[in-house]
Amino acid sequence: MIQPLTLKAGVTTVAELEVLDFISNNSNKNPNKYILVDSRTNEWFDFGTIPSAVNIPYDELEYDEDFEKEYQRAYKLLGVKILDKNKYDFSKAKTAVFFCNGAWCAQSPRAIKHLIKIGYPKEKIIWYRGGIASWVGVSLTLTKNIEAK
Repeated sequence: MIQPLTLKAGVTTVAELEVLDFISNNSNKNPNKYILVDSRTNEWFDFGTIPSAVNIPYDELEYDEDFEKEYQRAYKLLGVKILDKNKYDFSKAKTAVFFCNGAWCAQSPRAIKHLIKIGYPKEKIIWYRGGIASWVGVSLTLTKNIEAK
């Protein structure tokens, strides 16, 4: 399903130049405050992603007792402390750029909508709507997870 240009009031939508700027001036220089998030499933991430992106699949942001380790990892990477089921401390939440496959993909919008619903600060969420399709479409490089089987 084609996604809208903007998701929610307070969430900025960006394109390739802003993502490149974010990588070089924010996430690479201060990873404790900034993160580039590939919201796609592990298989898609392993196939190829934007350089320096961290994989936090959209479905790992919702609690599932069978995937508790992945759930905890996701929030730790985002700088969010889990206080209790459905209770979080966002005081050290990172500013994050989320992306997925492209304008038709709902994985990063799902992640963003869930995070906003649980209280993640909207001003710390940035959406790269074009995702992998737009990134590759302007001849930018992808990296592969060399540890993938």
